[in-house]
Amino acid sequence: MKTHVSSGEADFTLFILRRSGELVGTYRGVSSFKESFNPTGEMPPGTRLNRALSEAVQQIQDKILRDAHLRSVASR
Repeated sequence: MKTHVSSGEADFTLFILRRSGELVGTYRGVSSFKESFNPTGEMPPGTRLNRALSEAVQQIQDKILRDAHLRSVASR
């Protein structure tokens, strides 16, 4: 069976602003992959990149949840 190599990267930055435009916080998530695989219908093209993007977004969500500064701004 033929083996393929797939690689890619998701680099996602989220800026949170007040209504006035003032920057409250910047959050970045990065994920990359390089995999060898046998092509099947179970993982169509784009699945690996979608997974990398999901991992980058999860990193950002975790950072936002741990950000004490953001919680203090939100409670005002």
